[in-house]
Order: sequence, then C-alpha cells, then structure tokens
Amino acid sequence: MRRADRRNPFNELYLSEAIDDPALYLRWFSPKILTGETGALFRRGNAVLRGSNGVGKTMLLRLFAPHVRASYWRSDSGLGWRIPMENAIGIGVNFIHAGFGSLGGRSLAKREDENRERWAPVFGDLLNYYLIHELLKTLQFLQHVGSVVAERVGANVTTRALDIFAEMLATDECWFGGMSGVQNFDELATAVQKRIEAYRSFVNWNTRRLPTRIQGTKTAAGAPLLKAREALRSTRVLPEGIALVVTLDQYETLYHTDYASDADDERSLGRAFCRVVNSLLALRSPSISYKVGVRHYAWGRELRGLNTDAKLEHGRDYQLVDLDEVLRRPENTASWIFPDFAEDVAERRLDAMGDGTGAGTKQFKSMFGTLTAEEEIERYCQRNSGRLAPGHGEGWPQRWQQFFRELYESNKYKAKLAEVWVRQKEALDQDVFAGTPPRGNEPPWGSPWWEKERREALLTQVASACSQRRLYCGWDTLLTLSASNILVFISLCREIWDHWERAQAATAEAVGTMAADVQSQAVRIVANSWLEKQEEFPRGTTRKQFVVRLGVALRKGLIADKGLTYPGRTGFSLTEDELGEDQVVKGFLQDAVDYGALVSFPHTTKEKDGKRRRKWYLSPILCPNFEIPAIRTKEPYYAKLAEVRQWIEGGPIAIGSRPRRRGYGGTEKNRRLFESEA
Repeated sequence: MRRADRRNPFNELYLSEAIDDPALYLRWFSPKILTGETGALFRRGNAVLRGSNGVGKTMLLRLFAPHVRASYWRSDSGLGWRIPMENAIGIGVNFIHAGFGSLGGRSLAKREDENRERWAPVFGDLLNYYLIHELLKTLQFLQHVGSVVAERVGANVTTRALDIFAEMLATDECWFGGMSGVQNFDELATAVQKRIEAYRSFVNWNTRRLPTRIQGTKTAAGAPLLKAREALRSTRVLPEGIALVVTLDQYETLYHTDYASDADDERSLGRAFCRVVNSLLALRSPSISYKVGVRHYAWGRELRGLNTDAKLEHGRDYQLVDLDEVLRRPENTASWIFPDFAEDVAERRLDAMGDGTGAGTKQFKSMFGTLTAEEEIERYCQRNSGRLAPGHGEGWPQRWQQFFRELYESNKYKAKLAEVWVRQKEALDQDVFAGTPPRGNEPPWGSPWWEKERREALLTQVASACSQRRLYCGWDTLLTLSASNILVFISLCREIWDHWERAQAATAEAVGTMAADVQSQAVRIVANSWLEKQEEFPRGTTRKQFVVRLGVALRKGLIADKGLTYPGRTGFSLTEDELGEDQVVKGFLQDAVDYGALVSFPHTTKEKDGKRRRKWYLSPILCPNFEIPAIRTKEPYYAKLAEVRQWIEGGPIAIGSRPRRRGYGGTEKNRRLFESEA
C-alpha cells in the first residue's frame, strides 16, 4: 500500500446510515457480532436492543431490511456467513429519519394535559399508517426487485393476490371507516400515503388543523398491522410460518419529543409517545415481532402502555439484548468478542478501499506499533534525565543512592518502580532504609501483579514530572480507549489515519509504523470531541462540568500519591445501601452512565462489613482529557454518600489518600496487642 492508495477507509463513522447500497453494506458488515448473546434479537417475539451511541444497534436491525436480504440472497459468491432469522420479512421505522422527532411542535389543545391526551392517539394513528405504508412498499418490492426474497419465503405477490389482500384489509373495522371505498392494492397504497401527507402538512404548519376526517377515524395502536398480518395469511400472500418483523429504531427520539421540557416528568409528551410504542409490545402478538433499538437512558424510565398503569414485563413482553454488555470485556478475556469484531471491521473497510483481495490488511495492526513501559519512560526522560533519578535531593542513605543510580542507568522504568516501592513503605511508616537494597532477580517491586497494578499510574506520574503529556500508542491501547464501542474505535482509527497521512504527505514511501506522537495527538482530539458531546444531551452542561471537575481531582490525587499506595484511585465507590438512600445521587450517576460520561460496575468490597458496592470510572475515551489511566486496577476510592452528593452539587472534589477502615490487609500497620486507638 503506497501513499496514492491511502484513502481513509474510516471516513464514514456510521455504517448503517452512510451506505445506501445493501451489497456494500453486507460487504462491510462484520458477522463477528452475531454471537449467542445477540440471539434473542433474531428469534420470534419482541426484543429490545439496548446500547450506547454507536455501539451497533442500527447495524444489527438493518439485517431485517428487505433490500439487505435480497442482496444477501443474490450474492452468488457467498459472504461466508448465514443471515439470521432467514424465514422473516422485515419492515420498520427509524424515528429520526422518518421525522417523528418533530412531532409535538404543534399543539392540539391549549391546556398542556389536554394536548398530551390528544397527541398520544394521534401519534399512534400516524405510526400505524406509517408501518402499513412500509408493509405495502415491501410487498411491492417483493413483487419486482425483491423477487428472490419472495421465492425464499414462499410469498405470493401477484397483482391479483395483492388486490384481494388490500380489499380485505380495507374493509376491516380497525380503520373506523378511514379506508372506505378502497378496492385494490394501488388504491390502498394511495389512501395510506395521503393520510401520512396530511399529517406532514399539519406538522409543517401548512394547515391550520388536522382534517376532520382524520380526527374521526383514528386507529388503535398496532391494530391495523395485526389485521394486515391476518389478511396476508388468509389470502395466502404470506405463509403463516413466515415471521413479520417490525424494527422500531432510535426509540429515544420519542423520549425527547418535547426536548425543552423535563423528559423525566411523567406528564411529558415524549413519555406519552413512548407509552404508545410500549403498547405495541404489550400486545404480545405471535404473528408480529417488534424489535426496538434504544439507548440506555431512554429504556426503563417509562414502561407503561397507553391508558394503563400496567408496565411491560421483561421476559414476558420482551427480551432484552444489552449490546454494551455483549461487547464488554469479561473477566475471562478468552470470551471477549470485541477485539475480533474490531479487527474484522477494520479489515473489511481496508478491503473495500483496496482491490478486495485483502492485501495490506495484515499489516494494519502492526502499523500502530507498540510502546513498552521502558520505551515510554525513555521518551519522557530525554530532557533533564538526572532530575528524575530516584531519591534525587532526598538525602537517602549513600548505599541506597548508589543502588538507584546504577539501576536508573540500566533501566529507568525498573528504577522508578523501585522508588515507588520505597515511597510506599515510607508512607506506611516502615523503615526501609534500615536494611540494604534488595539485590537479585526477584526484587519486591518485580512482582508481575504489583508492577501491573502501578504501571499506568507510574507512567502518568513520570510524564507529569517531565512536563509532558502521556503517549497513546498501539492496537491494545486503541481497544482499551474504545471500551468495546465500535463507533469510538472507528473514530480513533479515522483521526489517527488522517494525522498519519498528513505526517506522510511529503513522501510516497511504503506504509510504516504510525508514530506514537501522531497517534497521541489524534487520540486527544477524539477524546475532547466525546467530552464535548455531553453538551448534546439533556442537562449535559452540568454533567460535563462534573466530569471535568472529577477528572481534574482524580489526576491531582494520582500525582500526589508518590508511593502509589492507592493506584486504583481513578474511580470511586459507594455501597448499594447508601446509593439507595439518595435518589438524587443515584439518578445523577445513572444518567452519567446512560449518557456515556461514566462507566459503572458492581464490585466485591474489601471491607469487613461485606456490603455490596458499586464503582464508577470516567468512560475510557474521556481519560486522555485528564491524563489519567483508562486501565483500571486495584480498588477505587471508597467514597461516602455525603461526599458524592457534595461533588454533584458543585462542591470541591478531593480524592485523598484516606485509607479504608481496618481489615483491608496492607494499607495500615498492624497495631500491637492492647495498643491504644487514641
């Protein structure tokens, strides 16, 4: 691969939204994400596909699209993988692309409560007609361009069969007379289209009010589509064994319909629209499977159906597929699918850029190079190296100073580890200088686990001491910062590629390793852009300010802990009991997780009380903004509820070295028997 061939293959961040050509979409689609955990999405029944921004929800839901399935079946060379749920016909709506986000801009009544009550059934009627419109378009597609799909599923889509279907459907009582006079398929399609156009005209302020005919013929949520599926079976257009899958993507758009108001208010219009969609799932129809794509924050806050206080039941009304959990790194990394998924995504994009033979993709990972801890410290210590020597100006015993000088000259990283070990002992009031410096091949600071737990924190301290910024380099670093989010991964690849290409602009030499400083600059740009994205969400400014203050405090605490006695203090922890006592703190932290500012995990306490705890960290991609490690080891800061509430309210954040209570081995000296606690 030479410079003339170096078009950036990562320019398009959103695969599903950037590519109209279904054949190219399938070529770029990575089947590595089709694991057992995502299986519930491709089985009969309702499913909610939950995930953060860019994790791959739309990419998966698009597999149900008839154009994609037609392209799949026409692929004479084969794609090397089987499309899931083969005996299915898919229709759907993307609430953003279809314009549902602009609903509610007009009022149907002066009083807010009456306006909400009127809008909910109107929205349900519009959604009904939109889905019927998509169904009719799909049947037309199967009749012509998509005939290969019709053959696979055994659909009878002759003009005569579709006319019989349309006439049967139009006479059903579910329309309340709205389709009276319709006698064939074309007339049905025209009537449905006109209804949708009337709604659009009203929303765009082209008409003063909704037509009287619409107001008197509103349909019940989900009823027309149920009747349509029955008619398809009765007229033998679609065999009974073929699943009708309805994808409802970007559900969160509805939640933000009245964006300027508080969406958490159960009286909001957005929640009313969500309840309409929930009513579709509550129908639990064996003939229609609804698949909802939604971000974390918008699912679970409103689970009631329309005109009822009954909530959707997980496991009964729907199955939940959490795509972030599917891709998240487990304790057993052998089952972690994201590395293979990310590599496959990258290779497919590189192949699409080239000649399709795969030439050049094998070297992609190696282009990022590696940077060992020893090499990284050497980069930081190029200037004023002597000033960073362990014990410089400390007045340590001569034999220890000589020991550190020799070790520092041979391996700066090991010498700094040894210094951290000494300072940790000092912090614990242990007179380490009473003995002689440890010699041999297995010094105490050479323990693999001890070193691993402090590596990132130590490199951060050294970079700070050298007045330099951390270097971010290598494929593994890319995966760590991506945190199993494919959009973050592609964003990093795109920015790194652009920076590298500009750095190589003066030469046409063959591709080599991307320099660490080039990668680092690109990483910081992406990290800042993801921090700024917080402003796009409700209450995002407050949340961003909290993140900035927390990030700065975490860095200060890390830099001040010279002995790295608490290297895990890049996050904080609360007991589940405390969290349940304060809904303000709980809600704020949950929002921060849902909107991608923080990540949260349950963890085992080291306290004697054995209470369940939960810990929070900044999202990995945000960490470069504050020069704190994105790799988490050891225990986080054990905070108190009052502390965290103060942080949230704008008070000072201090991640100090306050140790946990006694009982956690290694953090305090053991007191002698009968020693006073005073």
